Amino acid sequence: MKRTVKLGLMAYVDPDGFDQWAFAGDKIDVHAEHVERFDSLNVLPGDEPDEASHEVQDEAPAGNASLEAWQEYARSKDVDTEGLSRNEIRALFA
Repeated sequence: MKRTVKLGLMAYVDPDGFDQWAFAGDKIDVHAEHVERFDSLNVLPGDEPDEASHEVQDEAPAGNASLEAWQEYARSKDVDTEGLSRNEIRALFA
């Protein structure tokens, strides 16, 4: 499952079962059997574990999708969309 590393350095198990290392901001694939543990450890101090905030969406929403759908997609790519319209967000990924 796709995840974004929040901490400075994280160890994880890749989909092939091999131990790997990743740095903050890296987008990685975590073995399905290890996702829950990864999510519980990949939390900044003061934050609550939130699986949805870690998922990375692979496919962009349809061109006519709602502003909220485009904002969610942009957040999964760590892109700030504050104050941007749907079309401006779409243009960032064109």
